[in-house]
Amino acid sequence: MWDTRKVRQLARILAIIAILGALAFVGIFFVPHLINNARIDIIVAPQNAQITINGKSYANGYHAIRPGNAKVSITADGYQTKELEIELKPHQNLQLHAYLLDTDGGLFAYTKSRNDYELLKLVADDDASISFVNNYESALRIKTALPITYYYTGNNQSYSQSFSALQSTIITDATDDENCYSTLCLKVSGEKKSQADAEFVLKQSGLDIKYYDVFYE
Repeated sequence: MWDTRKVRQLARILAIIAILGALAFVGIFFVPHLINNARIDIIVAPQNAQITINGKSYANGYHAIRPGNAKVSITADGYQTKELEIELKPHQNLQLHAYLLDTDGGLFAYTKSRNDYELLKLVADDDASISFVNNYESALRIKTALPITYYYTGNNQSYSQSFSALQSTIITDATDDENCYSTLCLKVSGEKKSQADAEFVLKQSGLDIKYYDVFYE
């Protein structure tokens, strides 16, 4: 007849052996991979981009990935897909900083989302993206000049604060409007409030209307 106490002791010993065996298995087969992994810093614009490396999905942030050749695919609605190949070496620290072009082959889609634009600023690393960011940062300086009231005096057009009886174009900041989802929205009002009027007034300040979302009253 079995001694109950001895059976329990034997069971505990077998459990300990099983745990030690499992730890040894992990140490032999998995720890070397973890130690040799490459570490990759991923920052991709836009924010909703889907990033896959060798078919596995990743998000922006730091990741440990096994060394070797890797195929990277970056996709997002409203943007062109980007695919590239990278070589990951053991213990390597690598940056994957990239951005997608919009469906028109440009970057203006980034002005529609503040978060997307901030990501683009982080990864801008070539002439096209750096130039776009610089131009857009210049466009954002309009905030310091708003509101702008432009008065029309017959054939002679000029800025003035005293011509309240004359036709005018008034441009104000509409970024806080519930319909504004861009980095900067403008509202155009006054007697002359067409797109052509807004383009004209902005041009006088060296600004291009294409950088803004504009609402017309």
